[in-house]
Amino acid sequence: QLHNRIGGIMITIDGGTGVILHNGVKFNKESDKMYDEWRRTSNGSGTGTITLDWERNDTNFALTGSGMTESSGIFTFPSTGIYRVTYHIMGWRDGDTAFFGCNLMLSTDSGSSYNTVSYSRNSNSNDGDAYATAHGWGTIDVTNVSTFKLRFDVDSSGTWNWRGSSNFNETFASFERIGDT
Repeated sequence: QLHNRIGGIMITIDGGTGVILHNGVKFNKESDKMYDEWRRTSNGSGTGTITLDWERNDTNFALTGSGMTESSGIFTFPSTGIYRVTYHIMGWRDGDTAFFGCNLMLSTDSGSSYNTVSYSRNSNSNDGDAYATAHGWGTIDVTNVSTFKLRFDVDSSGTWNWRGSSNFNETFASFERIGDT
């Protein structure tokens, strides 16, 4: 192995495989990189999985790599690896409802059961109409693309509505492959 320290960063090249490591983590080749964004194209309301009206961002955005696939609010990963998933939900309420939130949910058994990866919640006073956002992220080690599924669930103490647009991001998610599993 060849080691070289540049500033505080240790660069290692494995002589047997030619793999380049940055502080012990494998660099992704250009062909391994993936970045994708999806958004809701219309407003919605209620709780549970956001199932309708998802589209890949098509405004000032270019997909890097293979990209996610989506069907009825269920997202599938294009390849194994470690992914950072972020989400942002924009909502408004009609009347007196204290909070809403969003859960990043992961299944590792082809969608038979889901577990919470990340949970975000906002809170407001109980008087009148209001806008609010919930934002969160999680890191997921995808070891099997045929069994790992992802969805976003809305949780609320009453009636909150989420916002969507096909022209800009209001309720959206981003997916980035950051390394090998």
